[in-house]
Amino acid sequence: MNLNATIGAGRVIVNDYTITLTRLQNASRLSVSRGNELQTLDILDGASGEAGRGILSAAFNEDDTLTLTFTDGTRFTTPSLRGAPGSTRWAQLSGVPTAFPPEAHAHPISDVSRLGSLLAASFDAQKAYLPGCICLFEGQLYRFVKTKSPGPWDASCACPTSLGGEVEARLALLRALKSTVTPAQLRAIAQSGRAAEYFEIGDVIHIPWTDASSQTPVTYQYPFAVAHIGPAVDADGVTHESAVYLQALCATPQPVVFDAPETEQATEETALPGRYYIGVSGSSFTLLSLSEGQTIPYASYDRIYFNNAPSAQLAQYGYNRWSLSAVRQWLNSRSPKGTSWWTSSHPGDSQPQNALTLPGFLSGFDADWLEIFSPVRVETACSRVTNPGKIDVTIDTFFLPSVQQMYGEAQSEGEGEAFELWQKQTGYPTPNNGSAQDTNAARRIRPVSDLSGSAVALPLRSASTAYAHFVWRVYSDGYIGGISYPASYSSRCLPACVIL
Repeated sequence: MNLNATIGAGRVIVNDYTITLTRLQNASRLSVSRGNELQTLDILDGASGEAGRGILSAAFNEDDTLTLTFTDGTRFTTPSLRGAPGSTRWAQLSGVPTAFPPEAHAHPISDVSRLGSLLAASFDAQKAYLPGCICLFEGQLYRFVKTKSPGPWDASCACPTSLGGEVEARLALLRALKSTVTPAQLRAIAQSGRAAEYFEIGDVIHIPWTDASSQTPVTYQYPFAVAHIGPAVDADGVTHESAVYLQALCATPQPVVFDAPETEQATEETALPGRYYIGVSGSSFTLLSLSEGQTIPYASYDRIYFNNAPSAQLAQYGYNRWSLSAVRQWLNSRSPKGTSWWTSSHPGDSQPQNALTLPGFLSGFDADWLEIFSPVRVETACSRVTNPGKIDVTIDTFFLPSVQQMYGEAQSEGEGEAFELWQKQTGYPTPNNGSAQDTNAARRIRPVSDLSGSAVALPLRSASTAYAHFVWRVYSDGYIGGISYPASYSSRCLPACVIL
């Protein structure tokens, strides 16, 4: 295309290019410029270089050469003005961006030179309480190694900041590498199937959680550890092979009974189908042998209770069946304070004392975190006394770990894989055998504290299957036992959840 432009003294503008002809001693210098770009060409034959002559018109050709028509009628075609072979000048491209602002993104530790080795450096002289710590603070993710001896977490779960120069150097490095992390991004990591590349077992994420049980609500940065990465089944029955299991590292601030004593009194004249009756005389509880329609002997006892299992222990100590437990209802309730999180789940079920004064556990989380906690299939063995051989299946958002998940010796199949967190913490090749006589301290997990720093015993969801009322628990000194812990005990707990 021939684009003409009449000029005054050897200068023309065409297609955003400024073309200038300047007289030299023995030649004419042709200058082609656009923005900050400049190309020059000396025309050695003196064409149009005589005084008073200039460029009459200029036209770019398809091969990127430039044909000039001078005022004396002569023409001159330049060599190609495109860049060197195999390259193109940026200004010659159209439709390209003018800036490249950085976008938020994440990298696995392996992408950052020496970061993995820095994080993995040994600080085992005091055997760290946990091998790593990830802190979510003001929307930023920080990660460093905690070398403090076993001890309480602060109520705000503030990570230590004065552990020596090397740890401080790591912390500074990781702060320099910080990236914004949201609950949705954490879920994306789980859904990528590569969570094991991003997280290390024992990494800790602090999640805001508000305890509204008192007159003045208190918000904690609640520490949850990456306890396990493995298969989980969602509410629709779909298996996710690389689910991320999170487990609280501090016991819940408020105690809740696993299950209240089953003390609903019978009033019917004759025995009803599906009910078991317990006669109470003083401190004696007796399971009555009554068939359907048989007269209930009220005159023979101070009072008579009923429930749906053949055990008098339920009236004294509550029921050890996770699927029907009060603590399961509390952990999965969003009810605010003043609205009961409990409903009767079976005949004889009794309301816990704090069902109205204690908000549901889920009510303490912000909406964006609630969105990523996934309801999953949880399997729990029932007592051989009440339901021999039965495995209950529940769909839970939060749940208590089983004895097997806490690296205790499995009492039955189907209660989940052992959490790597507790295997890694003990470093022992076999799990705790559940005996009070197991004095091998190496086989015990480290004592767990509540948010005030006090070591506590923690109920598990597993029933002690030889009984109807005992549940397994982690004792305050770290061993795992399955007797002498009735369901009616009011206890803090260490709940777990799954991100799919």
